[in-house]
Amino acid sequence: ETSTRWSNVMHLHETVSQAIAEAIAANPGVPAAKPLVMAHISHSYPDGSSLYFTFAFPRDLENDVDQWLAIKRAASDAIVANGGTISHHHGVGTDHLPWMEQEKGPVGTAVLRAVKQQIDPKGILNPGKLIG
Repeated sequence: ETSTRWSNVMHLHETVSQAIAEAIAANPGVPAAKPLVMAHISHSYPDGSSLYFTFAFPRDLENDVDQWLAIKRAASDAIVANGGTISHHHGVGTDHLPWMEQEKGPVGTAVLRAVKQQIDPKGILNPGKLIG
């Protein structure tokens, strides 16, 4: 899931779909099985919308977690590099954390750390889920 401004929806859709398809091709499962990459707009706003990507791929039953991680990494890299948010309303968590600093930049990350320090000085609220 991601979100972006209206002027970027088609570009983001195309580049993320392509990144997912290429990652699936680079991490094949069952030979000759065809993957499927889909997306839909689930929320719309005056200035943009969210895109939800769904993909089905032939799993490599000996290596399916690494296969999925490679696909997830390719999709997330494409989202951040092409003007999407690393997470929409579902939050960040450990799956999206590696891309947060790249998306928010050094100033945004410093602001998040300062807010976290002020409201949770003991670091007990979801440690490691929003910022590293």
